Amino acid sequence: MTVAEGKITLPFDAIAKSIVVKEAGGTGDAYELGTDYDLIYNGGELSLIILEGGGIPAGAASLNVAYSVVDREAVTADDIIGGVDVETNQKTGLELLYLAFIRHGVLPDLIIAPGFSHIPEVAAVMEQKIQNYCDTFKGKALVELDMSSIPNYTDAPDVKNRDGINGHNQYAFYGFGKRNGRTYHLSTLASALIAAVDMDNECPCDSPSNKAIDIEALVDSEGNELWLDIPEVNCLNKNGIMTALNFNGKYVLWGNESAAFPSSEAIEDAFICNSRMLDWVSNTIVLTTWAYVDGRLNRREIESIADMLNIWFNGLVADGKMYGGRAEYHDEKNPTENLIKGKFTFDVWLFNLLSAKEIQYHVGVDLSYLTNALSA
Repeated sequence: MTVAEGKITLPFDAIAKSIVVKEAGGTGDAYELGTDYDLIYNGGELSLIILEGGGIPAGAASLNVAYSVVDREAVTADDIIGGVDVETNQKTGLELLYLAFIRHGVLPDLIIAPGFSHIPEVAAVMEQKIQNYCDTFKGKALVELDMSSIPNYTDAPDVKNRDGINGHNQYAFYGFGKRNGRTYHLSTLASALIAAVDMDNECPCDSPSNKAIDIEALVDSEGNELWLDIPEVNCLNKNGIMTALNFNGKYVLWGNESAAFPSSEAIEDAFICNSRMLDWVSNTIVLTTWAYVDGRLNRREIESIADMLNIWFNGLVADGKMYGGRAEYHDEKNPTENLIKGKFTFDVWLFNLLSAKEIQYHVGVDLSYLTNALSA
């Protein structure tokens, strides 16, 4: 491969750990990654950068490069779903979600499977695994509708119901995003947007709906542009489906409801920021109070836990991130038969910020302005 300006451009699908670099002709020993060259994924390519002071001769015009590439077609829905080997307890696919926290200390609260989540079996397992993983933590699954079965947006609700995408821990998406000739799954774009909004607020108190996504068009599975007007995207939203809207010259994510809507209009199930805020509060409480598990819990410690949580809630309220919250310990909800088994129960109550789903303006004529303007 030709060296240009000290680097070789490889396809994005090249697997970095498979790359072997030798002198032109493929003879001699392989050059060493990190000493002789470096690899950087950048945009739609993988750059092989020749390092100064390494073993690759300065001014080398070409090098022999061998590599393997990703075989996307080899991945199946069964690989995504995965399972557990009953003999070895080895986990694959979505079962590995449980290991993200145990092995790496990473607490996922969003999962996506672009290119596979439109398959009903995958979508169902995604929600099952994220709704109470490790029997402790909660999150959401972002799933795609099967666009190949939706010739018109009006067919989307029927496909959603047909495929059983109706969980309050699922967000359903209609359409794909297109930019610079490339097509992106809307669940991928939405997950990045949700993460960005969360980072801006330091918690999931705000909805990603009506926030900009950097695409040039909303398209179907064949790449045809979908020009949906406001009543049409709202029709999707009323059926618990999120999409993208071109409004005022830019595309925004559009939709505030989970896939459980409209079957469930409960505030803790239907609306994104409320449901995710409840998950976040639950997960944070587990993480911050875990040190108390298996420790002595006398009255002072009980009050310490409640005080700690209430101080935290007061801070969130002061920062404008929730309307109110409180943690309580009630003796009557902690009977002796539970206490002697080491079971302690706290009540946590809160109300998250509401999204302005609809803002109405009533515009009319006030004749007094006319008479006042023309009176002597």
